[in-house]
Amino acid sequence: MIGNDIIDLAFARKSSSWQRKAWLNKLFTVEEQQQIWQSNDPENTLWIFWSMKESAYKIIVREEQRRFFAPKKLHCTLSESQTHFSSGTVRFQSKTYLTKSACKNASIHTVAIAKKHNKAIAFHQEILAKSNSEQNRYWHYEKIIASLCSEAKFLAATPRIKKNDLGIPYVFIGATQQSPILSISHHGRFAAFVYTEC
Repeated sequence: MIGNDIIDLAFARKSSSWQRKAWLNKLFTVEEQQQIWQSNDPENTLWIFWSMKESAYKIIVREEQRRFFAPKKLHCTLSESQTHFSSGTVRFQSKTYLTKSACKNASIHTVAIAKKHNKAIAFHQEILAKSNSEQNRYWHYEKIIASLCSEAKFLAATPRIKKNDLGIPYVFIGATQQSPILSISHHGRFAAFVYTEC
């Protein structure tokens, strides 16, 4: 299983009240808040944690086939943190998800995988170029389909992307669901996707 999340840091800065204690208490555990405030860059660490939670959450929704809002039940720990790269874990109940976060182009992009997952992962990040969200979605889906079409199994047919009622994206050729697990993310000026085999 795989999930991903991208954050436009400039957009996040404008649209959140991250320094308010009530806001932090709603989203982060006491331990996470301590790590945030003790880091060299509290704001960046906060958004890495949020991106880690969102990436793991996308896997959990796919596994459990339900949506929920309980960000403090997803416990983040950083095992390595450098200026442009971080790795860590997200724990939820008895499960652990491994994460890698890249900080570049004023964005944070995190990919989460189930702990035992060892399949190859294809990922892509881009700056959105269109003027409205519907155009951006269509343009982004075209990029995903072009990437999928470069895979040998899709050379003979063009796949399409369809989301279910939970917003989970699936890849289809005609009416037949295909095997890649796909995760799509967008925020502000940025979009990203990752996919892997089951």
